[in-house]
Amino acid sequence: PNDPGEFVVNSPLWNMLNEMYGTRIGDMFEVRCAPTAVGEVCTALTDAGIAFDSVDRPMVAENLVPLSAEDAKKVLKMVDALDDLDDVAEIYVNFDISDEILATLS
Repeated sequence: PNDPGEFVVNSPLWNMLNEMYGTRIGDMFEVRCAPTAVGEVCTALTDAGIAFDSVDRPMVAENLVPLSAEDAKKVLKMVDALDDLDDVAEIYVNFDISDEILATLS
């Protein structure tokens, strides 16, 4: 099967993916796992005939800092300024802006 929705429930692949963090994004499925499990996940997907686009190891914050509306404005302005710099390739953040605050900022 090429669709994560077609996985056989309780199959070894389903159980492995279920133990990890997985999110469906449109017609894609994002799987997050421990760095030591990347090889096992790739092998299981390949063995099941499921193609994958990429294997990344992104920086994901474990502890998010909630921001007030005022702080969110300041931080987003700073992130935008950093993003405009030619020497900056990637920006990692650990802030959390509530949907309510985010709606007022757009």
